[in-house]
Amino acid sequence: MQMIPSNSKLLPLAYASCLISFAVGCGSTTGGGGGQAQALMVFPNQADLSAIAAKPMPKVDLPKTAPAMDDLGEVASPDATKSIDLWQPVTDWDKTFVKIVDGSTVKPQLTNAMSCVAKAIGEFYLEHKAPPDMSVERFYTAVCGNVVPDVSVGYVTLEVPATVSDADLFTNSAPKFEPLLGKYLLPNTTHAGFWFGRKGNQVISLIVGAKEQAKIKPVALAPDEKNDVVIEGQVLQPAQSFLGYINQGTSKAVQCAVDMSVPRPAFRIVCPMDPKDDVAWVQLLSMPPKRALGTVFLQALVKRTPEFQPRYTAVKYGAPTVVKTPEEFTTVVLESLNRARKSAGLNPVKMALAEATTAAKVAPHYFASVFGAEEPSNADVIALGLLAGWDVQGMIRDAHFVSATAATLDANRWLSLALEMPMGRHTLFAPEMDEVALGPAIMSEQGMTGALAVGYRLHRGAADHKDDELYLFSRVKQARQSMGLPEAKRILNYAPILDKELARLNAGQVTPKDAMNNILQSSVDSTHMSTRAFMAQTSSLEALELPDEILRKPSLRMDIGVTHFKAPGAAWAQYAIVVLFVDEQIPEETEQVASLTQ
Repeated sequence: MQMIPSNSKLLPLAYASCLISFAVGCGSTTGGGGGQAQALMVFPNQADLSAIAAKPMPKVDLPKTAPAMDDLGEVASPDATKSIDLWQPVTDWDKTFVKIVDGSTVKPQLTNAMSCVAKAIGEFYLEHKAPPDMSVERFYTAVCGNVVPDVSVGYVTLEVPATVSDADLFTNSAPKFEPLLGKYLLPNTTHAGFWFGRKGNQVISLIVGAKEQAKIKPVALAPDEKNDVVIEGQVLQPAQSFLGYINQGTSKAVQCAVDMSVPRPAFRIVCPMDPKDDVAWVQLLSMPPKRALGTVFLQALVKRTPEFQPRYTAVKYGAPTVVKTPEEFTTVVLESLNRARKSAGLNPVKMALAEATTAAKVAPHYFASVFGAEEPSNADVIALGLLAGWDVQGMIRDAHFVSATAATLDANRWLSLALEMPMGRHTLFAPEMDEVALGPAIMSEQGMTGALAVGYRLHRGAADHKDDELYLFSRVKQARQSMGLPEAKRILNYAPILDKELARLNAGQVTPKDAMNNILQSSVDSTHMSTRAFMAQTSSLEALELPDEILRKPSLRMDIGVTHFKAPGAAWAQYAIVVLFVDEQIPEETEQVASLTQ
């Protein structure tokens, strides 16, 4: 009997904001919050990581899997429209499983999708005498129409002579299987599936389970006529913001557009599929309020057409290279990664040597935590501590984290697994990524490789954020289109004022609060327009959400200014975003206006 665990990826985020009014002739401001320079995110410090690294390593009982596969051929996928339907038991073994569920305190939905997952993994086991590795398992899970990212797999195996009939096997074995299988209905499981099968003298009875984190509106998971994949729903926990990524080709992962007009915890996310792709992985994340860690709540394989039968094929980024030490792993992976980045037209990344040294020390403890041999909280501390990048030279813009295990000592196979999913590509293949830190854990006795990877983007040179401002304008434009409102107009009169004060904030000459007051006063003095302002301090441009009194104005005339600065004691730089907008309807001839995307 074995249980195969799965873990979510983590991504940091923080956010604070305030709304301030300033009318013509008014001498004071109203509002508050988000004005002073303070760190938005609290990371574990270096001492926390050192304390974990100093602990003795426990023995980690990693799940045994089949060797890494390169190609499984085409995999038949079920009718997507029926994957969410409730599963109906047919065989005596099916009815035994229903009996187990009825007698348990856990009451999951038994769906066709999860039954399909159980069957696919069970058939793989009978063929290869071991369960699939992480890559094949998540492929089967997605092909079956399941979109919940974390799926647990529990199974009971038995060797029985092939001459024993199915009826005799059930009569003699079902009473023994029943209590064992019941243990695999994990607490909080919301969806489950079952499969029983035999081949030769091998018998397997298998349960898969998942915990739903969002209610997804029924969707075909195929692109529309614009090559967009539109996913809507609502997460089941409070959410501060959402992020989404979709693979394109063999090296890109592009960001999905989050509709600003949809109030959280509901969401509408649009992911652009490459017209050349027949299939593409999508991952969506939610960020809880006042927390730095978020989780993937949807992981799906999008097909060009519902009828398309996907093929599992591992993308290779380098020749098979077996490694024996962490140092060899790091050398091989960095060389292969930069060679692949060069082929994709991207700049090479450097190794953040000091962070990589720390990552190598804590990586074994991370996997011990993930697989239950150490405190579960250690994994979060390690991920956050490495994301902080305390030893990275320069001002960190943001960082992203991925972990993976491979059933091989081939370092390039690990790289293929890490770059298979959008989160991994966003960590290691992002065009503006500057440095990476790798933390390998070489498990030679078990023939497995695990590694952590963190990618850091840095702010370079002058604080020119014109592209960021255009990106935020595009989000406003898309949101107002969704609401059926006229396109907002960009008031160019505000630009010199925003540029001047935000440059001073970037240089540390003023606080965010003072910069806001100066911007408001100068805008009134120079434009003679009744002006209001919204300021957000955030670690991510994607987190910006405008109040309804701005976004839903019947006629919106506005400008946006963006800069970055580093608060005292902060690990990262953070953004200051200022939105200026006309509060009263005044003659437009007093304004210099342009379209938002100009």
